[in-house]
Amino acid sequence: MNPPEKKTEPLHAPEVVSYLDLMAAQLEGALHESEPPVTAISGVIGELAAQIPTLEQQIPGIAPRLRAAIVALQFYDRLSQRLTHVRDGVMLLAGALQNPGDGNAAWAGLHDRVRKQYSMEQERRIFELAAAGAAPEEFSKALATHSAESETDRVELF
Repeated sequence: MNPPEKKTEPLHAPEVVSYLDLMAAQLEGALHESEPPVTAISGVIGELAAQIPTLEQQIPGIAPRLRAAIVALQFYDRLSQRLTHVRDGVMLLAGALQNPGDGNAAWAGLHDRVRKQYSMEQERRIFELAAAGAAPEEFSKALATHSAESETDRVELF
Protein backbone atom coordinates (compact mmCIF):
# COMPACT_ATOMS: atom_id res chain seq x y z
CA MET A 1 0.00 0.00 0.00
CA ASN A 2 1.33 3.40 -0.96
CA PRO A 3 1.57 6.11 1.67
CA PRO A 4 -1.00 8.86 1.27
CA GLU A 5 0.12 11.72 -0.93
CA LYS A 6 1.23 14.70 0.98
CA LYS A 7 -0.69 17.74 -0.14
CA THR A 8 0.99 21.05 0.10
CA GLU A 9 -0.81 24.31 0.35
CA PRO A 10 0.16 27.02 -2.10
CA LEU A 11 1.83 30.10 -0.71
CA HIS A 12 -0.62 32.85 0.00
CA ALA A 13 0.30 36.37 -1.02
CA PRO A 14 -0.49 37.98 2.38
CA GLU A 15 1.84 35.60 4.21
CA VAL A 16 4.57 36.02 1.60
CA VAL A 17 4.18 39.80 1.81
CA SER A 18 4.51 39.62 5.60
CA TYR A 19 7.79 37.71 5.29
CA LEU A 20 9.06 40.11 2.65
CA ASP A 21 8.19 43.04 4.91
CA LEU A 22 10.03 41.31 7.76
CA MET A 23 13.13 40.86 5.58
CA ALA A 24 12.99 44.49 4.46
CA ALA A 25 12.73 45.61 8.09
CA GLN A 26 15.71 43.44 9.06
CA LEU A 27 17.79 44.96 6.27
CA GLU A 28 16.73 48.44 7.34
CA GLY A 29 17.67 47.66 10.95
CA ALA A 30 21.10 46.39 9.92
CA LEU A 31 21.72 49.50 7.85
CA HIS A 32 20.57 51.76 10.66
CA GLU A 33 22.71 49.97 13.31
CA SER A 34 25.87 49.99 11.25
CA GLU A 35 25.81 53.63 10.24
CA PRO A 36 26.88 55.36 13.52
CA PRO A 37 30.07 53.33 14.09
CA VAL A 38 31.14 53.64 10.47
CA THR A 39 30.41 57.37 10.53
CA ALA A 40 32.53 57.71 13.68
CA ILE A 41 35.43 55.81 12.13
CA SER A 42 35.14 57.85 8.95
CA GLY A 43 35.17 61.06 10.94
CA VAL A 44 38.33 60.11 12.81
CA ILE A 45 40.10 59.06 9.63
CA GLY A 46 38.95 62.27 7.95
CA GLU A 47 40.36 64.34 10.80
CA LEU A 48 43.64 62.45 10.59
CA ALA A 49 43.75 62.86 6.81
CA ALA A 50 43.35 66.62 7.22
CA GLN A 51 46.47 66.56 9.38
CA ILE A 52 48.59 64.54 6.93
CA PRO A 53 51.38 67.14 6.57
CA THR A 54 51.86 67.37 10.34
CA LEU A 55 51.42 63.64 10.90
CA GLU A 56 53.82 62.80 8.09
CA GLN A 57 56.57 64.69 9.91
CA GLN A 58 55.88 62.78 13.12
CA ILE A 59 55.04 59.39 11.60
CA PRO A 60 56.80 58.90 8.25
CA GLY A 61 54.73 56.84 5.81
CA ILE A 62 51.37 57.58 7.45
CA ALA A 63 49.88 59.31 4.39
CA PRO A 64 49.60 56.20 2.19
CA ARG A 65 48.23 54.22 5.11
CA LEU A 66 45.53 56.82 5.76
CA ARG A 67 44.62 56.91 2.08
CA ALA A 68 44.38 53.11 2.12
CA ALA A 69 42.10 53.30 5.18
CA ILE A 70 39.84 55.78 3.40
CA VAL A 71 39.59 53.51 0.37
CA ALA A 72 38.94 50.52 2.62
CA LEU A 73 36.10 52.36 4.36
CA GLN A 74 34.38 52.85 1.05
CA PHE A 75 33.29 49.22 1.36
CA TYR A 76 30.57 50.47 3.68
CA ASP A 77 29.19 52.81 1.04
CA ARG A 78 28.98 49.96 -1.46
CA LEU A 79 27.55 47.56 1.11
CA SER A 80 25.01 50.09 2.30
CA GLN A 81 23.93 50.84 -1.25
CA ARG A 82 23.62 47.15 -2.08
CA LEU A 83 21.60 46.38 1.03
CA THR A 84 19.36 49.36 0.32
CA HIS A 85 18.73 48.02 -3.17
CA VAL A 86 17.93 44.57 -1.79
CA ARG A 87 15.54 46.10 0.73
CA ASP A 88 13.89 48.23 -1.96
CA GLY A 89 13.61 45.22 -4.28
CA VAL A 90 11.98 43.16 -1.53
CA MET A 91 9.52 45.99 -0.89
CA LEU A 92 8.75 46.31 -4.62
CA LEU A 93 8.10 42.57 -4.79
CA ALA A 94 5.83 42.76 -1.72
CA GLY A 95 3.90 45.59 -3.37
CA ALA A 96 3.54 43.61 -6.59
CA LEU A 97 2.18 40.63 -4.65
CA GLN A 98 -0.34 42.80 -2.84
CA ASN A 99 -1.56 44.41 -6.07
CA PRO A 100 -0.99 41.84 -8.79
CA GLY A 101 -2.90 43.68 -11.54
CA ASP A 102 -2.21 42.34 -15.03
CA GLY A 103 0.45 39.68 -14.50
CA ASN A 104 2.71 40.42 -17.45
CA ALA A 105 2.41 44.20 -17.27
CA ALA A 106 2.90 44.17 -13.48
CA TRP A 107 5.98 41.96 -13.83
CA ALA A 108 7.43 44.17 -16.58
CA GLY A 109 6.85 47.25 -14.40
CA LEU A 110 8.52 45.60 -11.41
CA HIS A 111 11.40 44.49 -13.62
CA ASP A 112 11.95 48.07 -14.87
CA ARG A 113 11.75 49.63 -11.40
CA VAL A 114 14.28 47.15 -10.00
CA ARG A 115 16.63 47.65 -12.97
CA LYS A 116 16.55 51.45 -12.61
CA GLN A 117 17.64 51.37 -8.97
CA TYR A 118 20.98 49.72 -9.73
CA SER A 119 23.90 52.08 -10.13
CA MET A 120 26.85 49.72 -9.59
CA GLU A 121 28.16 47.66 -12.51
CA GLN A 122 28.17 44.46 -10.46
CA GLU A 123 24.48 44.88 -9.58
CA ARG A 124 23.58 45.48 -13.22
CA ARG A 125 25.48 42.36 -14.32
CA ILE A 126 23.72 40.17 -11.76
CA PHE A 127 20.34 41.68 -12.62
CA GLU A 128 20.83 41.00 -16.33
CA LEU A 129 21.79 37.39 -15.53
CA ALA A 130 18.63 37.02 -13.46
CA ALA A 131 16.49 38.62 -16.16
CA ALA A 132 17.95 36.17 -18.69
CA GLY A 133 16.99 33.24 -16.45
CA ALA A 134 20.49 32.28 -15.32
CA ALA A 135 20.97 29.77 -12.55
CA PRO A 136 22.00 31.06 -9.09
CA GLU A 137 25.44 29.47 -9.56
CA GLU A 138 26.03 31.89 -12.42
CA PHE A 139 25.34 34.81 -10.05
CA SER A 140 28.08 33.50 -7.75
CA LYS A 141 30.51 33.18 -10.65
CA ALA A 142 29.75 36.72 -11.80
CA LEU A 143 30.20 38.04 -8.25
CA ALA A 144 33.55 36.23 -7.92
CA THR A 145 34.72 37.53 -11.29
CA HIS A 146 33.73 41.09 -10.45
CA SER A 147 35.38 40.87 -7.03
CA ALA A 148 38.61 39.64 -8.58
CA GLU A 149 38.51 42.48 -11.12
CA SER A 150 38.02 45.10 -8.41
CA GLU A 151 40.72 43.96 -5.98
CA THR A 152 42.70 47.08 -6.82
CA ASP A 153 42.28 50.36 -4.98
CA ARG A 154 39.77 51.40 -7.60
CA VAL A 155 36.92 53.52 -6.29
CA GLU A 156 33.52 53.07 -7.92
CA LEU A 157 31.51 56.27 -7.83
CA PHE A 158 27.76 55.94 -7.52
